[in-house]
Amino acid sequence: MKKLLISGLMAAALGVAATNALAARSPAPLLEPERVTVTDAAGKAPGAEVLKDAIIRAGAKRTWQVREEKPGEVLLVLDKQNGKHEAVVSVTYDEASFQIKYVSSRDLLWGVKDGVTQIHPLYNGWVINLGKDIQEEVRR
Repeated sequence: MKKLLISGLMAAALGVAATNALAARSPAPLLEPERVTVTDAAGKAPGAEVLKDAIIRAGAKRTWQVREEKPGEVLLVLDKQNGKHEAVVSVTYDEASFQIKYVSSRDLLWGVKDGVTQIHPLYNGWVINLGKDIQEEVRR
């Protein structure tokens, strides 16, 4: 009876380990978005101050927090699972455009394989959404 219980527990533990291994995602190539030119609702360049505010609002909408602000750049941090995972990006901007660039990460599978920088695939989605949200905020 004891052996049967131990065997059952071991099988359950192996099943959980296999499930966790399957749930883990393979790294994907790191997305480095091109500079995006934006216009406001009137079709004009929004200006640096308006664009900076749009970056901050868009970030807050997706739980990115401002780590640092300086003229022409906002550093944003996304904290997932209470500090277990973290992504840091730099959003540079001018009067009419912005660009999101990877700065650093924690526990997001970042690495270089065969000359290609890779990261957890969810990071790419977070960056795409941030970019879309910045554009939406400018048009408000």
